[in-house]
Amino acid sequence: MSQATSLGMFFEVAASHGTVLEPGQILCLQFQTQYQHPSGQHRLRVTTVARPWAEPNAPEVLVPYVPAVCLVSQQTCWKICLR
Repeated sequence: MSQATSLGMFFEVAASHGTVLEPGQILCLQFQTQYQHPSGQHRLRVTTVARPWAEPNAPEVLVPYVPAVCLVSQQTCWKICLR
């Protein structure tokens, strides 16, 4: 990995026990990155991202639509190959 590395992540959101996700509710994601510093010290960095839940056809969802389609298609191919 380098400064030019770009990562894409796909999260499948599933509401449990009949929970309804309403537009405007806050969705929080937390990433934990563990790495070894050049000094040899092991470090843990935690990054939290919060954003409001949106309707599927909302403008804020449609802007990154093309990269998302690529991720979903790759995940589908991966699932098919595992069968």
